[in-house]
Formats: sequence, C-alpha cells, structure tokens
Amino acid sequence: MRLEVAALFMFRALIRLDPELGRARIRYLPSMGGRLALVVGSECKVLGELGFPLQLATDLHSRLTTLGGWDSARLDDGPLLNPTTRELVAEVKAAFALAARRQAALLLSFVGHGVATGGGNFFLLAHDSPQQPESDTALHVIQVISEQLDRHALDGLIVLIDACETQESLSGAARHLTDRIELAARRIELLIATGSDAAYGGCFTRTTLAVFDQGLPLRGENLMPVDLLDPLEVECARQVPGHLGIAHGGDPGLWLVPNAARRNDAVWGRPTAGFVDQLTNGLLITETLRRRLAEVLNDNSSRLRGVVGPAGSGKSTLMSLLIRPNLLARARFTSEYIAAAAFVSAASSIESLARELSDQLCRRVDGFAPIATAIADAGGDNSAADLFDRLVLTPLARLESAWEPINLVVDGIDQAEPGVRQLIVSAIADLADRSDLTHVRVIVGIRSGTGIDDLPAFAGMHRIELPPPTVGELARAVANRGLASDSAWEQSVLQLLRQTEAGGWLHARLLTEITDDRACKAAADGDLGALVKERIRCALGTAAPAPHDSMAAVLAILAVAGSGPVMPLELVRDAVVVLGHQLSIREVRDVVVALGALISRGNPGTRQEMLGMTHQDFVSPTQDEADRIGVPVVEAHRAISTAISRADGDRAVEYARAAGVRHHLACGDSAAAVQLLATSETVRAADNRDMWAAWLPLFVETLGSVHPDCRTARFHLAHWLGETGELNAAVTSFGHLLDDSVRVNGPDDVEVFLIRGSLAHWRGSSGDPGEAVREFERLLEDCVRVLGPDHPDTLDVRDDLADWRGESGDAVAAVAEYEELLVDSLRVLGPDDLDTLATRRNLSYWRGASGDRAGAIQGLELALADCVRVLGPDATLTLNTRQNLANLRAHEGHLEEAVREFESLLSDLPRLIGPDHLDTLAARGNLAAWRGAGGDLAGAVAGYKELLADRLRVQGPDHPDTLRARHNLASWCGLSGDVAAAVTGFSDLLADRLRLVGPDHPDVLATEEQLAHWKAKQTSPSAD
Repeated sequence: MRLEVAALFMFRALIRLDPELGRARIRYLPSMGGRLALVVGSECKVLGELGFPLQLATDLHSRLTTLGGWDSARLDDGPLLNPTTRELVAEVKAAFALAARRQAALLLSFVGHGVATGGGNFFLLAHDSPQQPESDTALHVIQVISEQLDRHALDGLIVLIDACETQESLSGAARHLTDRIELAARRIELLIATGSDAAYGGCFTRTTLAVFDQGLPLRGENLMPVDLLDPLEVECARQVPGHLGIAHGGDPGLWLVPNAARRNDAVWGRPTAGFVDQLTNGLLITETLRRRLAEVLNDNSSRLRGVVGPAGSGKSTLMSLLIRPNLLARARFTSEYIAAAAFVSAASSIESLARELSDQLCRRVDGFAPIATAIADAGGDNSAADLFDRLVLTPLARLESAWEPINLVVDGIDQAEPGVRQLIVSAIADLADRSDLTHVRVIVGIRSGTGIDDLPAFAGMHRIELPPPTVGELARAVANRGLASDSAWEQSVLQLLRQTEAGGWLHARLLTEITDDRACKAAADGDLGALVKERIRCALGTAAPAPHDSMAAVLAILAVAGSGPVMPLELVRDAVVVLGHQLSIREVRDVVVALGALISRGNPGTRQEMLGMTHQDFVSPTQDEADRIGVPVVEAHRAISTAISRADGDRAVEYARAAGVRHHLACGDSAAAVQLLATSETVRAADNRDMWAAWLPLFVETLGSVHPDCRTARFHLAHWLGETGELNAAVTSFGHLLDDSVRVNGPDDVEVFLIRGSLAHWRGSSGDPGEAVREFERLLEDCVRVLGPDHPDTLDVRDDLADWRGESGDAVAAVAEYEELLVDSLRVLGPDDLDTLATRRNLSYWRGASGDRAGAIQGLELALADCVRVLGPDATLTLNTRQNLANLRAHEGHLEEAVREFESLLSDLPRLIGPDHLDTLAARGNLAAWRGAGGDLAGAVAGYKELLADRLRVQGPDHPDTLRARHNLASWCGLSGDVAAAVTGFSDLLADRLRLVGPDHPDVLATEEQLAHWKAKQTSPSAD
C-alpha cells in the first residue's frame, strides 16, 4: 500500500495554486439588508373606542414576522400600541433611520383613526391626538414620509393604511405624497383603505390577514400589496381600496408574505419561483398554448416528452403552467402533477441539477426523503457512482411503486455549457430508459435548431412542437397590459417577427414596458435585440436610479452571468464594485427594478436573492449596450472572476463551482480556471471525473486542445477516468495527451515524463504490469539523461519502477531497487524528507511481500517512530505506516493485536483524513479481513458489505478497489457458509471484469478460479 500515486508530482509540475497572485485591493461595501416592519395600532381617546385596532395590529405584526420573515423595526419587539403623538412620530423616524443603516426594506402599517384636512393633508391619530389634528399633534403622513425619504435611502418602502376617511380626501393625500418625492428613483408600495363609514370594523386588515392565511391561487410566489386589491374590493364593500406602486411593473422584492396558495408548487421557495412568476404574470393563454399543454398531459404513457420550439415560443411558460395549473380555467390536474422542476442555465452543473431535483423530491414525494437520507448515511448501492445517481436516480429506483407516475420537468437544456449539457442529457436518458425507473416521466423543453432533440438519447421522445405566437396574439397580450395597438402597429410587429427567429412572447414583455411611441418605433425598425436596447435606454432616461456607467456595470455583470436567477445578489454587487462602482445592495436593487422585464429575480427582496437575465436572447444585445456605454464583456467576466476569487460565503462559493470556470476562461485567466477545478476535487472519483469532463469542452473551445492549461485539464480527466475504473479510457486519454505534449514540448520535457509515468501506471493497472515495468525503465533512462540521477522527479520514477517491479511478481528485485533508492534519497533529500520516509515504508512493505516479515516489521517500527517524530502522529504517512505494520503483524499470527490496532486506527482515520479517504476505506477492509481470519466470519461479511457500499459511492462500480471489495465479500460469504451468495457474487464480478479488462487479465483468471471453486462447493459441499 503506497502513499503515492503514479502522478504524484502532477501538482508540482502543472497546477499553479497561488490564490494571492495578482489580487487587487478592492473595498466591498457591507451587505446587511433585510426587511423591517413597524405596525401601529392606535385608538384615539377623543373619537371613541373602535375596539379592534390593537388586536388587529398585533395579529398583523405576528403574521408579518412569522410568515413573511419581517423583523421588528422597534427595539421592543412587537407592534406599537396606543402611542402618544411624540412616541408615534419618534418610532416612525427611528424605523426609517434603522432601515437606512441596515440598507433594509421598511414596511409601515397603521390601524386606527385617520383624518384628512384640506390641501391633501392626511393625519394618522395617536392615542392623545385631538379631533382636529395639526402636524405637532398627530402624524402628518405626507410630510413625515417625504421628509424621511429625503433623509434616508431605503431598500424599498411599503405603506399600509387602514384608517377611516373619505376616499377623495385620502386619495388626494396619496397623490400629494407622490408629488412630493422623486418617485422614479424610489421603490414604494402604498395601499390604503378608504370609506365613508367611520366604524368599518377593520375590514381592510381582517381581509389582509385572511389572505395571508389562505393565499391567492392566481397570484405568484409571494403576495404583493397590489394582490390585495381584488379580495379587498370583494370583502369590504363599503370601502374603496387604493394602490399606488412606483416601479416598472412593481418591485417583486417588496412583498408581504409568501403566498400560501403556492405551497404545493414544485418550485415553492426555490429561486426559480421568481422566474415562474415572471413567466406567468399577466399571461395570455392562447388556444395554441392550451392545445400543446393538453397534448403533453394526454400522453402520460411516454416516459420522455419534449416541448420543442424557437426562442420566445412559450416553452418555459408551458412548463410553468404544468407547475401552476390553477392559472388555467377548469384545469384537469393539480400542482401535484409535477413532482420536481428544474430550469437549466449557463450557470447550471450536473451537481446543481441533481440537488435541485432531489430537494424538491424530498419535500413532495412520499418516501423519497427517508430513502435519500438512508443512501447518504449508508453510502450508496451497487448502481451508484456519480452524484446524480446518488441524489436522484437511486432514491427514485428504490421508491415503492407509486400510484401515479412521478413527473419531472427539465427546461432549457440548450443553455448549459456543452460539457454540462452532455451530462444532463445522459442523466435524462437514464431517467427515461432505466428499467427500474418505469414509474418516472420526464418532460423537457428544447430550443429548436440546437440539435439536442436529434440526439440518440431523445430518439424515443414524444415530440410536441410549439410554434411562436401570432401577431394577433401578441397584440392581445400587449392590450391586456394597457398598451393600445392598431393595424399599423400590428404591421410593425409582423415585420419584427419576420426579422428574427427569436422573439415571440419576449416581444410582448418588452413592448409593454416601453412607452407607446417608442414601442411602435422599435417594433417597426428593429428585431428583438433592438427592443432590448430600447428597453435599456428607457431605464437610462432622466429618472435613472444610478449613473449610466454604474447601470451599465450591473447590466454587463448580469449579461455574462446568463439567463435565469443564477447569480447571488451580493456577488453581483461585489463584481460591480470591482468594476469601480461603489453600489450598495440597495442601489443594485434600484437598478434591477428599473430594468423590469429584462431581469429575472429569485427570492426577491431577501438575503437569498438571485439575479440574471430573463432570457438567453436578451444576453447579446444587453452586452452590446453595456459595451457601448463603456463596460466590455471581457471586463465583466474579469470582474466576476476577481469577485469569486475572494468569495467566502456559501452562495458565492457555490456559484463559483458552477460557473467560475466560464468566467475565468472568458477573461483569459485559464490558470485560475484550472486552479478552481483542482481545489474543487473531492475524495469521490466519479464526481471529479464528471466535473473535469463537464468543463473540458469549454477549455478546448476557448484555448485549443494543446494549450498548457487545456493539457492540464485533460491530464486531470484522464487521471480520474482511471480512478473510476475506466482503465482503457484512461490509457487512451493519456496516449492522446502524450502525443500532443511531445509535439508541443519535445520528447524531453518534464510534462512529457509525467504523462509517460501516468500512462505506464494505468497500463499496469489494466493488467499489464510487465509493460509498466518496461515503460518505467525507459522513462528512468530519459530522466537520468535529462534531469540527472539526483533530481527529485528521477527519484520518484525509481520509486514507481520498484513498485511495479513488485507488482509484476518480482518482490525480491523490488526490495533491491528500494534499498538502492533509499541510499540515494538519504544522500539527496535527507533522512527526514517525506519521500525518504515513504521509501523506507515502501521498502519494508516489499520486504514483507518477499517473505522477510521479521525484517519488514523491524523496518516499519523504525520508520513509524521517525514518522511520528518528524511528521507527527496524525500525518497521513504515519497512519499509513501503522496500517502496514498491523497487516504484517497479522500475517505473523498476531491477529488479536492486529484487530485492536485497526480498530484504533479507525477511531482516528475518519476524524483526521475523513471517512471517505482511501486509506480509511483500506483500513476498514483490512479490519474485516483479519476479523474473518480470527474466526469472526459474520463480522467479515458485514464489514465488507458496508465497505463495498462506500467503495461504490466514493470510487464508482468499476474501480479496481471496488472490484476487489466485491471479490473479498464473495469469498467471505462462501467461507461463512453462504455458498450461493459466493457463486452469485463471483459470477457477477466475472462479467464486469471481462467487460472492463478482457479475458486474459490476471484478475479475470483469479475470478474464474474462485467461481469454479464455489460452484464445485455448491454441487459437492465436501469438495476442496
């Protein structure tokens, strides 16, 4: 058991791990943020007791804090009840100041008496206010709010007023408020209840509370103030509620509480819920869309259904209607129809897709969560190798037969990076094809013209074509938003549709946010890109919330992030700061709101907010416009690259893992891309293989296959192919890499030597140790000639050669070579060098293998003492040496001592190097083996069963260590008396070994021998 792998100097030679290199000093603004609420209930003494304001204010405060996550704006938690005028004004001013300090949103709510006077003045009465108030005896709403907004910058303001007064007076006051402040630069929601009856009974607040509890089926993920208008008009017949919102289409971040009616949606609480909100807000359901939706629903027998259409045809909208069927009139299905839904973006990875689907399935599918937990705790089963398998496929396969199919949605596959896309397509193929997943149905959205729908994996897919909307449908959609259209306008839109394949419903969204004359001109003169640019120019008008170059910085960052809510808000802010614009989180939100339909927001208004472009076809024109203003695409990528290199928050780190490589490569920092992937590797070989495989196509596309950093990426992928048991693929990959490296660097380059060593290692692992010995002999000659006999890399190759000499069956020669190597290591490196200590350990190992166990034990005892002295008791080499020593003592017959030592090791190894480290797994195998040798056959079987589960999870089903664990488990099953299990185990193992290495491999021959032995035992129990 050697500490080193064949490519042990890979990280010295090829990977540059220097996180401080080239870092600039960037000052980031503090994040803070949040949502603060001040709820006031007031009974004015001189007007008589109403009886309800205090209780309703208390109930409202409770709902806002428990359901909506609002924090109290008061030092004393709870509502403000029956304040004096001085207390009321002071608390309101303090709330504004606190919200400004925290850069938070503020909600002000008042339940009680209100009085309107002439000139649009409106007063909220405190407990001690007179019947005819003045500005010093009550809260002058317009004056106080406008003054505080002038003084304090908030992350949005919501005002809810439930007070008795005439509609005309209060509405006039509200209009006066909007005249007093710069509304275009603010985000404000004002909801008021008015009526002529002073004793209206608090209907406004009572209805609000009821809506909070029950939700609104036709509204989005979160309840906005404007959403309360319809239920208030129905329930409060004697009042006329009024709403004033200042933003393009409203600010989805200024929400009250989550919509309880959406709790059963697949995307409830997910960032993509905001994207679904955007797709379904004001949706016009056309006959075409309804028919295609029916076609999807009517074919529930097809395991794979694909909705195919051009950009803007409504594919994602159709998927959203599957998730939220209550938006349809008389829908024949419920939100339970879709168990989980994922919207793929440029920032998606196979890991993020797996976690998204798994999280939703855990919440929505009975039995899935405990199965997933059991798999995570136990470590997988014999079909699990990669992350998608462990998190999604295997738990689904273990579910009891469901009464109804489990429907999954995966939309936007074309937006993923090419390597990630391949993994996603493969995962979808598994979902649709595996025989143990016949209860699963997959619905995918595919953009036509990308070729994805023609892939072999989708050959059996039921294809549903979704055409783009007609001019008339677009006109109706725009008219529904209050923008008039005539025949000339429709002709302009028709011309627009003819000029581009992309567009469709995207046109309607943009046209509704552009003023009438500019919308008509844009429709007549341009394509979708022109509409996007016109929408940006609207945001850059006189009411722009930030300087144009700062807005361009936000646009550029979001454009290179891609479509969908993909980038954490705080990372957007950090990248904008890198570009030189000191915007706060609040100011970034101001810009985002001004950009309206262009921007997709997930978890809006919270610390978990995610941002991105609404559609992929918005990206290019947005980049063009940002570049025109002065922020080139490459600088936006570089800003994100810099920001994520400093990121330490979980969300930013997760984004870096998913998309950081793309940004690093796009700005020319390919070394950082390699570094990010190298530092993201885990102990799970299959996950590492998939990670490098996902990104290698982008390395090749960006750099070319022979660029140094691309060669490094290819090296990693080839290495992890070998570590997952794909030995032939590893040999082939290293062979191609060697050809390219020789051509670029010449035959005597250190990189060439590294690749030759790795190629030799995997050829030996594939069943040809003799060829490994011969190649290492040739490599050693070249290293001595080029590097010199004492170069550390030359010594490393001598170590590899000696090791493979032993693996080829010549343990005596291995001992001789290690003895010579030790002499030179002591001379060149010194006695306390890590490589010298490892050489002593390896020498003792092969001494034991050659038959000199006493000498091996003595050597290991001395080496162990020096390892403890030099490296410490917890060093990996120290622990590994303890393991070798325990094995040799067991071979000498000291079984009980060996078992105790392995038990002691396994109390240390998981804590020191992790439960999934290969040395930990090896120790578990050794413990099981020596327990069996000591007579505890059941303990050996149980130990190997548990070990096999973890080998499968960590290394994959085809790794040699996993196959060896299967071999040992089958053997111990037979020895314990379960001959049938031994025969089955060796039969299955033989089939896999033949598939992997062919009939002549020594491991195949050994498996055939064991199978024959146990078959004979099965036939004749007395057979030897």
